[in-house]
Amino acid sequence: VGSDPSSPLRAQSEKDAPRLLLIEGLVPFVKDCTVDLPDRDRIGCTRRALAGILSIARTADPILQEMLVNDARVAAVVTTELCQTLVTVCTIPNYPERALNIAFVCDAVSFLDAVVLSTPYVAKVWHIRNDKFVSSFLKGSLRMLLVKVDDDMYARTANVLALMLQTQALRSEPLREALASFLFENDPDLSGPAESGLEDFAAIPIPSLFETAILPRINSMNDNAVAATLSLIRVLLEQLPASFMRHVLGITTAFKIPSAVIAASGTQPEPHPKHGGHHLPQRSPSALVPVLKVEEYFPRMLVSSKGLCETTTAVFANDVLRRLLLVESMMSGEAGEVANHQPAFDDTNELLFVSELGFDTKSIPTQQDVAGNERLKRSLAAAASSHLDAGVFCLPRLNTNRFIADLSAKFAHFTEHTSAVNMELTGLASSLCLLPDCRIFYTLFDVSRRGALASVLQRKANQIDEAIQRDKDQCSKLNKDPSLIVTSKATLIKSLLSKKDPFGATISGGSGLVGAGEWANALNPQFASAGSAHVDPHHSGNRAGHNNDLDTKKFVEACVLLEGFRHEMLAITGQVEVSLKLMELAT
Repeated sequence: VGSDPSSPLRAQSEKDAPRLLLIEGLVPFVKDCTVDLPDRDRIGCTRRALAGILSIARTADPILQEMLVNDARVAAVVTTELCQTLVTVCTIPNYPERALNIAFVCDAVSFLDAVVLSTPYVAKVWHIRNDKFVSSFLKGSLRMLLVKVDDDMYARTANVLALMLQTQALRSEPLREALASFLFENDPDLSGPAESGLEDFAAIPIPSLFETAILPRINSMNDNAVAATLSLIRVLLEQLPASFMRHVLGITTAFKIPSAVIAASGTQPEPHPKHGGHHLPQRSPSALVPVLKVEEYFPRMLVSSKGLCETTTAVFANDVLRRLLLVESMMSGEAGEVANHQPAFDDTNELLFVSELGFDTKSIPTQQDVAGNERLKRSLAAAASSHLDAGVFCLPRLNTNRFIADLSAKFAHFTEHTSAVNMELTGLASSLCLLPDCRIFYTLFDVSRRGALASVLQRKANQIDEAIQRDKDQCSKLNKDPSLIVTSKATLIKSLLSKKDPFGATISGGSGLVGAGEWANALNPQFASAGSAHVDPHHSGNRAGHNNDLDTKKFVEACVLLEGFRHEMLAITGQVEVSLKLMELAT
């Protein structure tokens, strides 16, 4: 508002001064709603207060908007309460109002995001991006909690951050970019102080918060921290796919297939000359796709002809499609990070390939040259075939990527984890394959090229098949004794696979199949007898018997989750093939 007392604008603001009382009346309800109300009503009270402030910020009345902008208390109160609430809910275990406070964190971040998205002028004056969101919330509170040595505190923080992203609290590009930069880009605070005169420090790469605080927790001894980490990484992958591909997987360019490879792929394509015909014709990428038999990477003895828990393949297909569309929608919001993933045939890529074949890039053979020269055609086809052997759809560096290596190591011990860890592990792996670059899927799951996930899954499948067979043989011998009633692991697995909803949770949803171990309550009698297959049934209450029952429980849960993962991967394989067909139609 103008500082001149005689200003008509100021006179008008003084005339409308009572409107400011509305703001003053709403601010106290941002967090401190009446404690006598039920939690649901308290959450609603806070949301209505924030919505009221946002409505004033969006008003077309410049005087009213200016009065709000000049009231610095609004942004300060929201940010202060946000940071304090985050620290409280993450540091205090079993906090009595945990759900209420997590809801407030999501609502407060959503409010800041909505201001940035719908009222850029107000957001600029309030310094929301740099001061409120980055300095206060991300660096002032969230970073401190993520780098804590306490695994349980870290796990609570990771779960809150994942939930905040899943509720779509961040929709504006400025805040999404700020979060991606905060997590994935080099963090100067993690480099430590550099003494003057030591120039070598300049050459030492500065790690990111993701590399130092999040990724190492995959190998934590605390199952809660591991599950929370896998869940957070999956959510980051789905919500910030371009940033994840660029900073974690090292994919900075779009998926492209040289048209020379396409021309030599075995069929006669339609001519598609460019620049006077000095380019070879394009060819459908679907003809070059490796044929993967994903079902061969899973235990044969788990396959059920009746499907999984009475769930049809259509359910898995619909779920995969839903998650794929989510990732695609988030990808479009990060357009500047990684280019569109559809196969493109640009000059640079083609010149590179043609030079690899030994041709002078200044005299690329035309379609007519190839058609009229059988020797040249055979030479080109042989060279292209060699190039295909190198893998158009393969990114070998992915198999040695640190994140992929850690993920593969967790799969190698799949039957030793709790179901909470395993369902997050399978959910993360399936979401990884839904990233908009099919090379990720074909690299990790092509066993002929030693794909990291395909190789480890195949080894684990063989181990499980052997373990189930040994257990069957042992139980057959024990069941000859009429005083013993022994249930094999195979029977327990079959029992679970035949139930409609054995875990008291949804069958699939991107984060695994089931709730963590809830099914054990319904199968206690079976597990009691399962223990007798390995220990004296008269001493099943001793420590050895207890540990054996836990091992059996983990093994059976892991097998059911692995069978569910097989269904997910079959659905993903089909979806990737459909996507490539659609690309073919679009070219």
